[in-house]
Amino acid sequence: MIAYYYIKKEETEETSDCGLKLSKWCDTEIIIDIFKKKAITAYLTPKDNIRKYMDPDYDCLKLELNDEKAYIVENVFFETGHQELYLNSVIPARQYKVGMYRKPAFTITYTVLGEFISVLDKNRDIPILFENDEEQYLKTLMAKLENEDTHFYDRALHGYFENNSQFTKIESDNKKYSIYESSGQHYIIRMKR
Repeated sequence: MIAYYYIKKEETEETSDCGLKLSKWCDTEIIIDIFKKKAITAYLTPKDNIRKYMDPDYDCLKLELNDEKAYIVENVFFETGHQELYLNSVIPARQYKVGMYRKPAFTITYTVLGEFISVLDKNRDIPILFENDEEQYLKTLMAKLENEDTHFYDRALHGYFENNSQFTKIESDNKKYSIYESSGQHYIIRMKR
């Protein structure tokens, strides 16, 4: 299992030699089997942190993880301060399916030794299956909702047109359809079935 971790270039050599030490790089805590554990947060794909991916001051470390000691969390809960939801989202990494979480993150509960660390070569490294996890989450969610709701497209388009100032709703007494207009083009959405 591969994870990606960003580090300032000046710390790359030491980290590659001595390892990514839990005691130094710990940035979160999770609960595993009622025990609180310190953890290091890493990414599932390098572009999950596009700012650091593009920043020449950072190196992206590729970590080969022990499947038994790596977990996935929904990092949106951490970012929004929902600690209980964050802790409840922890699952073993091997149980995670792409698209389950909007901003999934690895939580690594041990020091990753130097022999399991390499610097990502953005041009010649192993191919990444998808660009970033957030985009994959949205695609997965849309497909799920589409399969569950036969009226999904009308509902989604209605919400889109209602919340986009470029479209003007053409008022009508008809409760079956809504009509929107933009730049001379008309869009018809079925409202009731």
